[in-house]
Amino acid sequence: MLPVAALPLLLRFLDGIDASVARKLMRKIPWDESAITRELCDLLDEDYSEEYHLPYSLEQLRRDLGLAMPLASVDFTIETHQYSAQIENWVTQSDIGMVLKYEDSFVPTNSWTSSLLLQAKRLFPRGPGVQYSEASRFESSDPKQHGRIMNLNELLGCDLVKYLLYCPRPSSLDKLTAAKLAHLRNLSMNGDIFDFARGLALHRELEAGGQTLAAGVFVAKADEMPKTLAQTHGGIFKSTVPLSWLLTLEFADAGKFADLPFGVNRNHLDSERARIVDGILAGNEAVTQAIGVLAGRNANFAPLRVLPKHTISISISAGGQADPDRRLISNQ
Repeated sequence: MLPVAALPLLLRFLDGIDASVARKLMRKIPWDESAITRELCDLLDEDYSEEYHLPYSLEQLRRDLGLAMPLASVDFTIETHQYSAQIENWVTQSDIGMVLKYEDSFVPTNSWTSSLLLQAKRLFPRGPGVQYSEASRFESSDPKQHGRIMNLNELLGCDLVKYLLYCPRPSSLDKLTAAKLAHLRNLSMNGDIFDFARGLALHRELEAGGQTLAAGVFVAKADEMPKTLAQTHGGIFKSTVPLSWLLTLEFADAGKFADLPFGVNRNHLDSERARIVDGILAGNEAVTQAIGVLAGRNANFAPLRVLPKHTISISISAGGQADPDRRLISNQ
């Protein structure tokens, strides 16, 4: 669990990434999911992030986290998976695996790992030109694909697969549409200000203008996938949440926000399902057969389309830079 002072820093960094990604929806020819996903991966990769000149860089985040969390370490890495020709034909460039790791080097029992598999969808403009309204829709939704997602989640007994929604930020839209979306967010969040931890963060953000809540990149529960931009903002902190907030609150203490579409804590899975989740995120082709066995089918059945092209790993370690021989806290 990150200290309270560290949370605004992580949120600020991730919000800068949100703004950069969302701008691609406002191009004369909006980028497709695969192109946007490649940029998102670059922005979350410490080897390339600095090339984008974010308003609050990864270097600045590390420096400021060092003040809020002495001896902490932060790592953002991307692994791109290579598959056989048979598998590569149906692995989409817009599928992202995400592994979040919190390592408490002082009290190791507080450490955890959380996993998500995200299927990206972008909002489509309405009418001539790049014009969006609250009624703009995610027109690339595929019922068969959605059915496979729901089946996999049911098979694993957890909500591993979620939707990653690319939208323009309200600040780039006309004033009336932006006002409508703000109203929908306010209606959705009315009850959250009374939840202490999340409410305190929301209250501070709203006092500052709420710009990180007027986001462009959202995560949605698979069984509550919104159809429109209005539903995306109207479901905030219920069925949807900005990616920046999701990751920040995950590192705050995800257990207190069970209603949000968080990742799957592998400690909550049995050994077989944990192995399958790890295999999916690692891009292990053999895991498709393990899924078939779990489903009670022949191990040679046609592979499910669940393997991500990229896996993003975000690791934060409390005391990661401390002397390994002396960093354990003794209660004696």
